Amino acid sequence: MSRWGVEIPPRGAFLYVLDPDTHGEPPSAHERDDIVQDIARAHVGYLLAGMGFSEMASQLLAEHVAGGNRPLEGAFLGSDGEDSATYLGVPVGPLGVLPFPLGQAQTLAQAMPNSIRFVGVDADVIRRALAGQRLDARARRSDGPVQIGGDGLLYAPIDRVAPRSLAI
Repeated sequence: MSRWGVEIPPRGAFLYVLDPDTHGEPPSAHERDDIVQDIARAHVGYLLAGMGFSEMASQLLAEHVAGGNRPLEGAFLGSDGEDSATYLGVPVGPLGVLPFPLGQAQTLAQAMPNSIRFVGVDADVIRRALAGQRLDARARRSDGPVQIGGDGLLYAPIDRVAPRSLAI
């Protein structure tokens, strides 16, 4: 029996592979920058999709994002004061995204200390991604349990953030 499912196949196997020595033309610096920006926008889209903001995520991703669409809820780091960046995000617990608003999550956190966190993306990063503008990596920041990634992703205890109105 052959790998083609018959004892005597009607013809031999035909395999086509590019010559490994054929590298093609390398992308130009402009093309490479476009590729990096496309990947950065997709990254922001997947972050938004994972947090349940499917409508905004669909604008950044080629494939349709299924699922519910959460109401937009902003927050800022209380320790940074009113001048802090605004983050679009969600409360998360040990089992993932929590299905209720920030205020309710903060109440729940009093009964479950150190279990509820806020995960959000800097609203400016989202606006720039939606507008097709350049996204540059930022300096990472870690202040104890508060972490802000180079992509603008905030991960902080829920009691360290405060609600803020948000428009994107």
